[in-house]
Amino acid sequence: MKKKENLPVKYSGKIDLEQAFKLRFVKGLTFEEIAKVFDVTSSAVSQRLSKFVQNLPDPESIQTFKENLVQMLDAGVLKAYMACLDDEKLSKAKLWEVNNLFGTMFDKKRLAEGKSTSNIAYKEVTKEIEALEKAIKEYQDSKLSKKLMSTNDDK
Repeated sequence: MKKKENLPVKYSGKIDLEQAFKLRFVKGLTFEEIAKVFDVTSSAVSQRLSKFVQNLPDPESIQTFKENLVQMLDAGVLKAYMACLDDEKLSKAKLWEVNNLFGTMFDKKRLAEGKSTSNIAYKEVTKEIEALEKAIKEYQDSKLSKKLMSTNDDK
């Protein structure tokens, strides 16, 4: 069997969804043509692609996610810091887990901001820590003031 021009090497019975998606929506191949590439039936290609396409988010959702990614990562870092203030949770966590969590979140945020994750200046890290400490302090102060207000209301 001759391979068509610009088609990938023939597969044997397993559909590579990424390749099938590209063949269908980028190259415009029919289900039958894709089925020949993967050595499956055209209905198998149709079913797999339709399930795959149904699970893709709409373009507006993707754009909204991209626009809010940095803020979501900030919120995640703050939530992680707040969890570390919980003595019970902190006593159960291993130091490497806490370190890994903050390092990963910090790197993801920098990538989302278009910044490098290597050779980060100490000053930048310090500023990030200070900003997070300030946010935690503000949260604790608001929690304390709510507690004081509820105590005064009880009197």
